[in-house]
Amino acid sequence: MSFDRLRQFVNKREMERDSKKKGGTGGLKPWEREQFKLAIGESAMVRFLQIPNDADPYVRKFHWTPAGPKTCTSEIAEFSGKCVYCFYDQDHKSKQQKEAEAAKLSGQNYKRVASRLAQKSVTVVEVIDFRYYHIVPEANPQDKVMVRCNVDGPDSDPDRCEYCAAEDESIRAREFGGCRRWELQDDHLNQVFAAHTQMQKICVHANEDGTVCQKETYVVELLCEGCSAPLVEPEKVRRMPAKDIEKELKKSPTCRQCGHVGYPVAVSACKSNAHEAVRGSVFDKNLIVNCTGETKKLFGTKETYKKKIYSFDIRSEPILSIQDSLANWGFSDEEIVKICQPQDLNWKFRPEYIDSKKYSSSDEYVTEVLESQSEALKQNNPYKSTHSGGGFKPAGRTFSRRT
Repeated sequence: MSFDRLRQFVNKREMERDSKKKGGTGGLKPWEREQFKLAIGESAMVRFLQIPNDADPYVRKFHWTPAGPKTCTSEIAEFSGKCVYCFYDQDHKSKQQKEAEAAKLSGQNYKRVASRLAQKSVTVVEVIDFRYYHIVPEANPQDKVMVRCNVDGPDSDPDRCEYCAAEDESIRAREFGGCRRWELQDDHLNQVFAAHTQMQKICVHANEDGTVCQKETYVVELLCEGCSAPLVEPEKVRRMPAKDIEKELKKSPTCRQCGHVGYPVAVSACKSNAHEAVRGSVFDKNLIVNCTGETKKLFGTKETYKKKIYSFDIRSEPILSIQDSLANWGFSDEEIVKICQPQDLNWKFRPEYIDSKKYSSSDEYVTEVLESQSEALKQNNPYKSTHSGGGFKPAGRTFSRRT
């Protein structure tokens, strides 16, 4: 994914969020092995995987339910805006609004209770996690947990890790982290993008002798995405401080030449003056990510929690391809291909974990998903047909709770 595409994506996410203004490590459970998690006080080496076909990152929209997080279907085309979770979230808000208005008329105080079904969203990126893990039994031997090995790197060390020294061979065995999905809240996405911005100031041009340039780059032009005409006079761009260029890149001007409305495309030069600049990105090298915490107050309460903050060391690791990085850790070509295989996120987050291919029609599939959503809430399905002849018709908000 290009730097400019990622910048546009982050800008879009910021606008969406602003328009809607209104959380020692324990181990990972085996079913969490596909997720990247970092506890406060920890650090890890990661490599961001390129997004195929220059697409935008995957945005997961979901609701927290008594049965856990469930995919929101309101924006999936075949559901035509239908989502049982959204329906009851709006139902809750409507009732709260009416109760608040009634309390105001009677002079009483009224405290609103937020709906737990409110839609949430995260941006999902895929990273190679270079940590190693041990599979360790818990108090109940039937339950197992993945615990990070205390030794970084491909070689175990019984003197530094108690699990590497375990008598049980199954505990002593080490499992490479590999490809994992990292679900980023918007502020965490911005922290990743801050590292991306720093990387784009480094030229990653490959020299003939096999080395990488690594000289500084600087922006010389801001061009229209539609016709490549200058949006700002080049001489003015060259005199701009970096912070002013950042401001220009967040704007969405109208091109005087072609009328295109969109973010500028930045053209950079390399300070080596020996070749065209090739701007770096978080996809070009391994990065060290550090996790720290900031104490925050829960809105409307005295309770506090630790908010995770991620920072990235972009200098400590050399610029190498992901294949070379993994080969240096002793992985074969076949293993590298397997490690770098991206997850099928559409399948992973399919609504209610139901396979649409098992149904003869889209209507049957949608019906099954909406029924499953209502069962998760133990509520009636508001989209269930109230007449013969097929199709869906919202049945109103007159349903009683299921017992």
